[in-house]
Amino acid sequence: MELIIIISVIVLIYFYRKSKKKKENTPAPIISIPNKYTVHSCGSEAKLESNENDNHEYFIKLKIKGTQLGYFCYSESKNKKFSLYWRREGECPENIDGLYSSKYGNIIVLENGAIVFNTTIPLSEGRPSNRYKSASISNNGVFVVPVLVDVNKGDSIIKFGSIDKGFFGLFPVSSFTDKVFISENGIYSVVQADACWNIFDVQDCILIGSIDSKYYHSSDIEIFENEKQVYFWYEGKAIVYDFTGEVINENQKLEILMDAADKGVFDYFLTAYYLFKETKDDIHAEKLIDSISKINTANPDVSNSRKSKACRMLGEYYEDDKIQVALKYFNMAIEYNPKAGVKRKIKELQEKTNKQK
Repeated sequence: MELIIIISVIVLIYFYRKSKKKKENTPAPIISIPNKYTVHSCGSEAKLESNENDNHEYFIKLKIKGTQLGYFCYSESKNKKFSLYWRREGECPENIDGLYSSKYGNIIVLENGAIVFNTTIPLSEGRPSNRYKSASISNNGVFVVPVLVDVNKGDSIIKFGSIDKGFFGLFPVSSFTDKVFISENGIYSVVQADACWNIFDVQDCILIGSIDSKYYHSSDIEIFENEKQVYFWYEGKAIVYDFTGEVINENQKLEILMDAADKGVFDYFLTAYYLFKETKDDIHAEKLIDSISKINTANPDVSNSRKSKACRMLGEYYEDDKIQVALKYFNMAIEYNPKAGVKRKIKELQEKTNKQK
């Protein structure tokens, strides 16, 4: 009797180990979702590696289990738990962790370094953006990715997804975007497209507000879920909007942007310039010129080109009613860049001045 029990235990142990080994070798399941894309649930064994020596400023070179896949854009959640990697197109050997297509767009999400979401997008069905900050992921694995579906027309879709549900919704736009932001808990997203900052309710995939993007060049945007506010950060200060598109600190806009321009960032200068146009203020004009002179001091050629552009912009603003001020800025533009393209304007303004004498 004891012998029979011993044999039974040995048999049970054998089949248990065999079944466990079979389970470990079973390929990751394929989860189908609407939109013809395929999501591969890779499990914690599939690691994604980076080659730090090959990093670009906004891109990272990726490997999956030693197989080099090329350069990807990337974004991290605020809590650093999730990271999102995407690229417009690429190639890889057949059947590398479920990547069967030889040409595809690819979106990968990692949770604490392990792949939890991986989808391939055939080029015939659209192309993810290949621009910095053109996708974003939240602290709980909700993400937003724009996909260009018609290269000739510029038509795109904003796709909403999560590590649990895959892609669960989309919203069409008529321009490709290079700036996408998401709130900490994945409730709201702000996407620059169609000349606006579009504010989305992510779970319902609906547009709930918009902000005119004409003036704003900030690449540091923060969404506050409870307050329903969007902060455009400029060197430690923010222009604040509510979800209806109304600015909350209107009286501080120009001051904030002038201070930011004074830090020597060209995009901040452009933003301050557009707001300055509304006030027509000589003091601000001089400060803008001083601000632009601080840009790229380590590279005089680039700096002079940007200074020239700034002077031309200011000259064009004044040419209709302050001819002498406009001439001053146009001449400064030529001093910084002899090919500034304002000689005809200078000639016309000088002739107009001579007629008035």
